[in-house]
Amino acid sequence: MNKIYFDSLNRIFNSYKSGKSICLCRYSKFVLLIFGILLEKKIINNFYIININNKIYIICLINKLLSLKFYSKPSFKNYIKYKKINFNLLNQGLVLVTTNIGILTINDCKKVKIGGKILFSII
Repeated sequence: MNKIYFDSLNRIFNSYKSGKSICLCRYSKFVLLIFGILLEKKIINNFYIININNKIYIICLINKLLSLKFYSKPSFKNYIKYKKINFNLLNQGLVLVTTNIGILTINDCKKVKIGGKILFSII
């Protein structure tokens, strides 16, 4: 699961850097949740689920993406407690955290007073 979201975000970032506004990503429910948040924050324009030769893919239309930083990689997991959420993390753009209640932004984690695994940040 972790490798699929990692690969999908890398594909989006590399497509945007090469001047393309469309990207083909592998399907997973976890990636759909992340894309829903990215769509809500207007980082991507839209995404579509397609079926090609009995394999499910996601086509993503990219809006704007300046930088992407992974905090937790498949080989290294970075967790944060609620009390350790500081001003620097809150002002780093969109930071996503996976918690026991789902995927939340770092601002939502501060409001709900819950910590979790930091996935990535997008500016």
